Amino acid sequence: EIVPGLFVALKYGLSDASTLVLVGTNSEQKLANISEIDRIQTNGKKIVWSSTWYDVRWGQKEFADINMFDIITKKTTRITRNQRYFAPAISPSGELIAAIEYNSEMQCSLVLIDAINGELIKKFTVAKNEFLRMLSWSDDGKQILLTKTKGQFKVFAIYDIDKKTLTDLTDYTTENITNPIFYKYYILFNSSRGDFDEIHAFDTISKKRY
Repeated sequence: EIVPGLFVALKYGLSDASTLVLVGTNSEQKLANISEIDRIQTNGKKIVWSSTWYDVRWGQKEFADINMFDIITKKTTRITRNQRYFAPAISPSGELIAAIEYNSEMQCSLVLIDAINGELIKKFTVAKNEFLRMLSWSDDGKQILLTKTKGQFKVFAIYDIDKKTLTDLTDYTTENITNPIFYKYYILFNSSRGDFDEIHAFDTISKKRY
């Protein structure tokens, strides 16, 4: 949500390329055509996503680099070069971008990069059999909420930027839990159970789920 009642969305169809749009109650404004390989994310001022890029000399070599669209200036910038960064999320201040990195051996890491020059600032590598997804920042920019998978099991976890620690928030489950975000002292997320796609809330204080 950019301002009350105005949202950034990704619009696409079988015959339509992916497009960033601003959607209001009775309006829709096109921002830019993009080529994304995972979900988009915004802090209300800038939008980030990953796209596939090919080596200029070796065409078969692929990279996943981060792009950023400035809603005010309407300009798109390629933030990184020749990296393998996925699922980027820009911090509330706009100074940092968190992303998931895979090296050539498919080792997974959470990285923090400078949102202006793309330089690597911090890196946290998980075990070889663990994978991270779906990053979301806390309002104060001190924590990153994410989904961690291990085999067929999933868990929500929080990375503390100052302490450089990754802590499991919930129990491991085979349930299809996705798209976690912070909301006050709750974690809101999707859960697909049977024929239903539901929105759930996890109380981080009482540990109860609604």
